[in-house]
Amino acid sequence: MVWARLDENFPDHPKVIGLSDCTFRLFVASLCYASRTLSDGAIPKAALARLGGSSRAAVQLVEAGLWEETATGYEVHDFLLYNPSREEVLGSRAARSEARALAGKAGGSEAKRRAGIASGVARRTANEQQTNSKRTANAEHFAVQREQQTNNPVPSRPVPLEAAAAREVADETEEAVGRLCREWERATGTTVTAMLGETFATWLNTVSEEWVADAIRETGAAGAKSTKYLKAILERWQLDGRDTDRGAPAKRAPEPVKDGSWLKQHVVPPRATPEELARGEAEYEANREARKAEMAALGVIE
Repeated sequence: MVWARLDENFPDHPKVIGLSDCTFRLFVASLCYASRTLSDGAIPKAALARLGGSSRAAVQLVEAGLWEETATGYEVHDFLLYNPSREEVLGSRAARSEARALAGKAGGSEAKRRAGIASGVARRTANEQQTNSKRTANAEHFAVQREQQTNNPVPSRPVPLEAAAAREVADETEEAVGRLCREWERATGTTVTAMLGETFATWLNTVSEEWVADAIRETGAAGAKSTKYLKAILERWQLDGRDTDRGAPAKRAPEPVKDGSWLKQHVVPPRATPEELARGEAEYEANREARKAEMAALGVIE
């Protein structure tokens, strides 16, 4: 097991004290991830959602100076200054394995057993010295940074309004997809995939998050675990409409009428002839009945 190291004064550091709870949690989770995977502080973009973070939180960490952007994602700032590198951890593990192998070959020899104990004590002493040295460097580094930021505060970088608005919309969509993925896992008991997340994002361009969440719950209640079932429910609601919990229609599709006025307004060009109107209405009814038959075959409607 590899430990992620944090100074006891870390929550009061000038870079950290202004972070939100979610962003603070993401940074601590990134330290654990980097220590566990021996990535030397590298955090790939693909791991962001698994760590419970969002692109907005990542931007906050970069702006605070706790993360640095890389070609593949992000990197924890000064990770190797306070944590052992991948090479050091693997070397320590190899030394322990070699010591165990030598102890096994000793066959209970008292002299070799004592030699192993002495070697363990020596390694423990060396590790303690290294830990104390890093703690001292950590305290000095934080003191220097605190003094620099107090005397020379870093000005905030202006963000263009259009870019900020686009990023906010993307963050909201990403957060909504995350909530829908968790709802899918609870309702169906299946593992979420990247393709499923893309499916949710596509539906959010058409219907509300509430619709998709309700459709997920209805899919789980029916014992289905396929996105085809979910798609059929949403398409049925788009076609025939549905009522919200408050009893008012939400995004209800317009119903065709016998005189063809709906077709005149939405389907047929303004100068369509009566024959074209009748043909268009017939095609619409045929397509609607075919879609209902398809959804009935899937078991979505009776």
